[in-house]
Amino acid sequence: NTTLVHRALKTRHLVTEMVKVGDINQSTVAVMYLDNIVNKKILAEVKKRLDNIKGDFILGSGMLEQMIEDSSFSLFPSLLSTERPDRAANYLASGRIILIADGTPYATVLPVSLSLLLDSPEGTTQRWQNGTFQRIVRIFAMLCTTLLSGTYLALILFHREMIPTPLLAA
Repeated sequence: NTTLVHRALKTRHLVTEMVKVGDINQSTVAVMYLDNIVNKKILAEVKKRLDNIKGDFILGSGMLEQMIEDSSFSLFPSLLSTERPDRAANYLASGRIILIADGTPYATVLPVSLSLLLDSPEGTTQRWQNGTFQRIVRIFAMLCTTLLSGTYLALILFHREMIPTPLLAA
């Protein structure tokens, strides 16, 4: 899997470090980053968390994600998974860090922001007008799903006079 990312991102600044994780199985995890643009503090934190993993063995990237994330009860995830090497290369080019666990087809991207979660891999291959329109539709849909249910409940429970009587009776 690291070879696929190397083929997609041909630069001498791409660094791949193999780290052994787990006590019994000693699974290999590849830490990939561009050394000229990565945030060194975040990279040091990722390496520290990988070194601090206590467990018999790591079965894949899902277990690895659970062991290094900040809070499992967070509303937004702090990690992102992808199967696509072109998308992983795009994240690397924007200064992110990629973790690839041995034996799994998924690459874990970190750190992740809300705008990155609303992005689509097809948006980078299309014209900028189409990609921007799709991102605006996604943002609008997210706002509708979070705000409309609360607005509906406020109208039904507290402001019944705002709803027409025939609609309220139905």
